[in-house]
Amino acid sequence: MRSRTGGENGSRSVCALGGRPGNLRILDNGVGIPQGPAAFDGIGLHTMDYRARLIGASLRVLRAAPRGTIVDCAFAVPAVPSTEQRHAAEPG
Repeated sequence: MRSRTGGENGSRSVCALGGRPGNLRILDNGVGIPQGPAAFDGIGLHTMDYRARLIGASLRVLRAAPRGTIVDCAFAVPAVPSTEQRHAAEPG
């Protein structure tokens, strides 16, 4: 399998919702994102950051060692009401 970000044999994504904030992490073992300002020359990462901010999330894109890219998106996870709270809110 070739990853879309230029790489070897794959990517992996992990989504953690157990805590607050939630976190979506995408790990790629390809050639990695360029270092420095050249990494942000196009509109792709700017668009991803803009969309993350629209939902109140934050986005970090890092070069992994020795190769690859890490994309982290931290976001708020709304509290889920307990069963008692949900039933109390129902009409009837």
